[in-house]
Amino acid sequence: MAPGRLGGRDGRRLVRLEMRGRRDEPAPGRCSIGCMRRAFVAAVPALLAAVVCVHLATASASGAAGAAIPATLQPLLAKMRQLQVNSERFSEVSRGYLTVANEANGRIVGRVKHISLDLQLMEEASLTPYRSETFIGPRRTPRRIVIGSTVYSRERGKRRPWVRRHEPELAQPLDPYPFHGDPQEVALGGTGGYAGLLNLLATAVGQIGSGKASVIRGQPTEPFSATVEPLRLVAGVTEEDESNLRQHPVLERLEVWLTAEGLPIKVVQTIHSADVHETTTTEILAVNTPIDIKAPPARETKGPPRHR
Repeated sequence: MAPGRLGGRDGRRLVRLEMRGRRDEPAPGRCSIGCMRRAFVAAVPALLAAVVCVHLATASASGAAGAAIPATLQPLLAKMRQLQVNSERFSEVSRGYLTVANEANGRIVGRVKHISLDLQLMEEASLTPYRSETFIGPRRTPRRIVIGSTVYSRERGKRRPWVRRHEPELAQPLDPYPFHGDPQEVALGGTGGYAGLLNLLATAVGQIGSGKASVIRGQPTEPFSATVEPLRLVAGVTEEDESNLRQHPVLERLEVWLTAEGLPIKVVQTIHSADVHETTTTEILAVNTPIDIKAPPARETKGPPRHR
């Protein structure tokens, strides 16, 4: 599979691994998967190719077995399909590591690299008007602000730390929140504000299990878990790609806690394979609440560097 064909959640993961994998590192622009890939390929083509090889060597695009949904979960999932979200505040913690190696003719070429993953972020965003702000690390340091088509990225150790860019493509709200779906992913029937999570659940294999009711941040929740195939959501694969992907399935463990309104207040995703070990915990902190995001002060802002 060519690097440019990799899309959907897998494309987001690759960008996140390189650009947001180390603590307190500036977060990249949230944007369409295509534009993120182009920026990523231009910056680190060698690493991208290596990581793509890792995923292709351990991925599966085979069909799901059509796992049955427990009766107790069906009303909550129906409510989730109807949720409409205009603003959201969420946190995300990702930890783990990747093993990356270049391979030619079935043999490893060069050094084997281990990339550590340690990301903590909080983000708040609204769709109308489109604004978002990203905070990185345990101190929640502001790293990125988007207002309409203007993107502000923060640099460390500068008198004017904020770099202002007018980039309509990077600012498009295709993926402002987690689990809302992406136009470049395969649609498997997901609707509403969390269509992406419903599409992911549609790739479940085996049994979807329900857990013991618990309380999260004062809200009673109904938990469930499933084993899913996230790479089934990758669009545009060729027959050769599918043949390669079917040989070595990678399964993701998905755990979701739903409130009485069908809100996925907490989601834990875990992948363990020969090359990828990652656990990501996402918590939805608030939805449809006022979001007050302002541009950085003018005295702390500068334009993009000029290229001669």
